[in-house]
Amino acid sequence: MSLPSNQVEHMSGRSRSVSPRRHRIRQTHDISEYETVRTPRGSGNTPSIVELENLHMERSGEFSVRLENEGRGSLPPLTHGRRKPIQAFQPQVTSRFEGRKKTTVYVAFVFLKIGQVETIKEYFEADVFLQARWREPALDNTTVKVKDFREYWTPQLVLQNIFEDPKEKVWHEVRLKGRGEAYIYEMRRIKGKFFEKMELNTFPFDVQSISLVLSSELTNNKLEIVEDMDEVSCIYVDCFSDSQEWELHNFVELEPLEISAQYTRDRKNYPGLVTTCCVSRRSGFFAWNVLVIVNLLSIFAFTTFAVDPTLTQNRLQLSFILILAGISFRFVTNQSMPKISYLTHLDRYVLISMMFAGFICFWHAVVSRFKYDVELQNTLDFAAFIVFLIFFFVYNVGFIILMVYQNRRNIQEIRNREKKFEAVESVWRNGGAVDIREGECVSPGKLPVSHRQDTCLHSSQTQIVSSRLQHPPLHRITSPLQWTSTPVLVVCSASVS
Repeated sequence: MSLPSNQVEHMSGRSRSVSPRRHRIRQTHDISEYETVRTPRGSGNTPSIVELENLHMERSGEFSVRLENEGRGSLPPLTHGRRKPIQAFQPQVTSRFEGRKKTTVYVAFVFLKIGQVETIKEYFEADVFLQARWREPALDNTTVKVKDFREYWTPQLVLQNIFEDPKEKVWHEVRLKGRGEAYIYEMRRIKGKFFEKMELNTFPFDVQSISLVLSSELTNNKLEIVEDMDEVSCIYVDCFSDSQEWELHNFVELEPLEISAQYTRDRKNYPGLVTTCCVSRRSGFFAWNVLVIVNLLSIFAFTTFAVDPTLTQNRLQLSFILILAGISFRFVTNQSMPKISYLTHLDRYVLISMMFAGFICFWHAVVSRFKYDVELQNTLDFAAFIVFLIFFFVYNVGFIILMVYQNRRNIQEIRNREKKFEAVESVWRNGGAVDIREGECVSPGKLPVSHRQDTCLHSSQTQIVSSRLQHPPLHRITSPLQWTSTPVLVVCSASVS
């Protein structure tokens, strides 16, 4: 259906007068996109909505429209149809550090304070000092104070297991070493909560590793994160605020880590470093308030044998009360543990004790079937009492032996790690290297020139280190200053008992 010419001309004239834009549409192809009927201007009435809806238009296969801004230049053409697919804009940003060689970042941690270690929510609170240093050739032999460190390369370090907006303070400085080699030091003090997955297989006699996972936003082909051997990482044990539930041990271990980004197409690998200290749970609370009470409930189950075997209903009533008491107590103990899918030592002991009470209850129901022979019923009931008593005694003794053995093994392992850390820290503080074996002390003057900065420990210190390490015939402790190069042995004479 086509409109009268006067109506179409009236619409076109109205649209030109109202529209504020100064663009005009030009047809760029000979193919007509739409076929309409044009009429002279200044004619008749405005068309109705029904007439506009019934306006017939013929659609062409493709069209191209070009907009031009009068007086402001021309805009690029907008192309529709089957020509070129629309692609997302991808800017090409070239970093000014693109040609930099792979940089090694030396990292040291200091645990200033460790707060609450939360078992249920699996996190711990800590106040940590982090120091990272790396070479910056652009500042070699410089005497100018750097005002803006953002102009230089940074490793873009980030802690992976931190959450809930920590408090962080960052500052930088430049230090010259050796022959004017410049190092940029980045110091951070971080206070916050850190996620830690708890291993609760041996709960409540468990030992937990508290770790910080340090990584970078740069891939491992541009960056390497290693432990700083010039600065030994340490921990302040006296500042531990959750000492009523945990015991904090005096050693820190650093281990390299490689993180793979599985969410990217090329699966890039990123460098990382895991700093670990250790805490062991004080199991006295759970031993006295859970294990002892569950053990007493199991002992009370033997009192049901004092009731005459013919009174089955009384025996079952007492057994059910004890079982329900154990179940309700079990719900209370679950509130102090996270929701895990495996059993702990505490779970095993409580469940086996409840099963033990259930077997006694089941026996009271079975023995009631021998009412036809009272003497046989009493004999079987006494034999069952002896069997249950022996099983209960063997089970509790075996559980105690197993827990003591595992606890001593964990303590011995922790003590060995503490001795190793204390020996290394002692050698580092004295700035020397020690080789504990029979021989004479080599003075620093007899050492090679490149290693004369090393000193020999006193004989008493050597004896202390050797007694802590329980060394083999040849035990080498190299100085932290020499860990990155060829180790130097300083032989000291000492009689080790």
